[in-house]
Amino acid sequence: MAYSVGFGLYGKVDTYEPKPNIRPLDGDTKKIRLIDPTQDEGTRFTGIGFSNVGRHVLPENMPTLARREGAGLSIYPKLDFHRLNGLALVSQKVKDAIESFDPSAHQFFPVQVTVGKSDEEYGVYYILFLGNRIETLERQLSGPYNKIGICSALVYGEGELTLNSKKIGGHHLWVDPFVALGMNFFFISDEIMLHFKNLGITGLGDLDRYIRIPETKDSVQQ
Repeated sequence: MAYSVGFGLYGKVDTYEPKPNIRPLDGDTKKIRLIDPTQDEGTRFTGIGFSNVGRHVLPENMPTLARREGAGLSIYPKLDFHRLNGLALVSQKVKDAIESFDPSAHQFFPVQVTVGKSDEEYGVYYILFLGNRIETLERQLSGPYNKIGICSALVYGEGELTLNSKKIGGHHLWVDPFVALGMNFFFISDEIMLHFKNLGITGLGDLDRYIRIPETKDSVQQ
């Protein structure tokens, strides 16, 4: 099994208090651009550097300072996977885990995060940009598709999705250009999912309830 996961998720919190926000204090996330903006045949990205495009970005306009604002830590605790303007913001523990599974594949840009108006120390986090954009879709076992061949099964909650284990190979975090996922989601392998659970990684929601994606290796026909 592979998994589709989102980031910056608190899971079940018994409160009506709005979730806190981590806001950059410098840089400009709207101006972060891909090193290679060439559009492929997959999902459209318009050259803008989101965490789950699956291509590396230029360092210009990258935030280095940020502040957590809103609800306190007693309501919404510190996470290992936060969001910063829609980008994945990960702890040192996550960075170390990812690099141990996918060495040199992804980009991490350090951000000093504070909390509240007094700017108390929150910790050093890293903006994550995935570097694996690989076609892993098993087309004969997936669908429906839109007019440009993108599978929409996850976005609309209808249809089927199976990934090809041989195409996944040794990758552990990736984006498939032919699977519509949504802005804050990406795929991870079952191996790194288990590692995240053992480490107690937070911010991916309830890891036991995440969307499990069948792989061809799970089939008796494989």
